[in-house]
Amino acid sequence: MSERVKEVVDTIISSIRATMIEKQVTVKEYRAGILYLHELGLKGEIPLLSDVYFNSTAVENENRIYKGTRSDLEGPYYLADSPFITDEIKTLDDVEGEAMIIRGAITSVDGEPIANAELDIWHSTPDGRYSGIHDGVPQDCYRGRVITNDEGRYSVKSTTPIPYEIPSQGMTGQLLQMLGNHTWRPAHIHIKTKKKGFHELTTQAYFEGGDWTENDCCSGVCNSGVNIIAEKHEDGVRIMDIDLVLDKEVI
Repeated sequence: MSERVKEVVDTIISSIRATMIEKQVTVKEYRAGILYLHELGLKGEIPLLSDVYFNSTAVENENRIYKGTRSDLEGPYYLADSPFITDEIKTLDDVEGEAMIIRGAITSVDGEPIANAELDIWHSTPDGRYSGIHDGVPQDCYRGRVITNDEGRYSVKSTTPIPYEIPSQGMTGQLLQMLGNHTWRPAHIHIKTKKKGFHELTTQAYFEGGDWTENDCCSGVCNSGVNIIAEKHEDGVRIMDIDLVLDKEVI
């Protein structure tokens, strides 16, 4: 038996029971809730609903443990084993988008460059879809893994993502709307950074002044150190300067 699992599960169950007592939840309401969860599972939306309401809390817990760049939501659209790339993420030729360069330096909390770190980068298409998830976008597009050079630097070309709605017609979207909330996420870039001996960092970078950065439906954008990148262009190309700082792994 895992004492940690027992401790967490017992607390969750006690909290739910206390809420049911406080709000005098009836059998009819309880059954309606169970049916909702059943349908949610059948439609494959449990990860989506969980990310909307709970992922940001787990992220904040982690941010209290590790120094350096703040963690952020991984999201439901991460896929392992993205192709390794050198300087360009593959995009669709028939989908127009603003050219973008993602670049930066990876350092330790002591300021030392981290060479040979692996950055797994993924983001939406210029029309708000994810490769390998949505129809018509091959899995090897809009995703890629790049290795930092001897100076801990990286640079890749891609196209700029846009804000998008989470599935608003699904059960998660319907619940958000029932509660008076919207279903939009700001444009963002996901980065997962790995290097032996360092804590694996999963974060997002957002566009300064972009729509929905002030009220992200998933609470991914927080006000204390999350990556919001100032608008910058060079030769008509949007530049995202994303420097990341890794902390040592807690053993």
